[in-house]
Amino acid sequence: MTSEELLRGLLGWVEIDTPTGDVAGIARLLDLIEAEARPLGPKVERIAGRDGQGGHLVLRFAGGPGPGVLVTSHIDTVCAPGSVEIRREGDRQFGPGIADMKGGGYLALAAMRSILSAGETLPGPVTLIYNSDEEIGSPTSHRLIQAEARRHGAALIPEPARGDEMITFRKGRGKYSVAVEGRASHAGSAFADGRSAISELARVILRLDALTDLAVEALHAACRTLPQRPGFASARELLTLDDGGDLHLAALPADVAETIRDAWHALTHRRETVIHGDLTPGNLLACPDGRTALIDWDESRRDLALFDLGQIGPVDSREWRAILAWEVACSWAEHPAHAARALKRL
Repeated sequence: MTSEELLRGLLGWVEIDTPTGDVAGIARLLDLIEAEARPLGPKVERIAGRDGQGGHLVLRFAGGPGPGVLVTSHIDTVCAPGSVEIRREGDRQFGPGIADMKGGGYLALAAMRSILSAGETLPGPVTLIYNSDEEIGSPTSHRLIQAEARRHGAALIPEPARGDEMITFRKGRGKYSVAVEGRASHAGSAFADGRSAISELARVILRLDALTDLAVEALHAACRTLPQRPGFASARELLTLDDGGDLHLAALPADVAETIRDAWHALTHRRETVIHGDLTPGNLLACPDGRTALIDWDESRRDLALFDLGQIGPVDSREWRAILAWEVACSWAEHPAHAARALKRL
């Protein structure tokens, strides 16, 4: 299909308003997606909405014995009906949810159509999920997505990234309920006898807000263009080199070095920056003025940002293997017990 043909098909989705909670609009779009998918022969499952939300659609394409791929897209938007004009300006098309993320969802189905029409055999099953409540945290679809993810070897979310990047992790978040109790008193004659729940809640909010610390990410962003430390080598370079600074893969048993390189090889396309290399609680210093300092920069080098950020954020299995391989390589000589524990987990 040409880009113009793809755009015409996508606009059919965009022209149906689907703000989160618009059960009727979401049903119309799911009907359209189902009608477009059925000629391709998937097993179709419609899941009824609940709790005031729209339904969800699951398309299962049979394949070979491979582990399979899950592709999940959301069709709900944050746009009130009529609030975003559908218009074209040169090579840019505008419309409600056209990027986030009806464009990706449409292209996922178009890709399946292209693969199957070419007579290609899927090496494993492919499942497409279209959920309708992502913009409010997927309260009625997250269990569906989790269950399907466990049945597949990989999961893709065709939502726009930044530039030409593929995003492999996001900053996480937590949800909590905080109950604050005060003590009532007369605001004029007995103010000191009271305890303001509002004031305490404000202090709690400030303490929670202070937990967000993007200093390490900001440091990485500022250091991406800096060169490697003299004499050192990154995980990418150590795929072919034996030594780099304080990492001596030649001194390791051959099978251990091979395991380390294998763990790194899958991730060496990632962006490099200056890293601390040992970003753990033991290297955090609480300053008298309330700030937190990061010490022990003598091990800093240019390498995968994952080796820092992965220790404080969510990682997948491949990323965790790469981090463990880093631990083994760094600590083999000076901390053999720690290296042995990491190697066992690797």
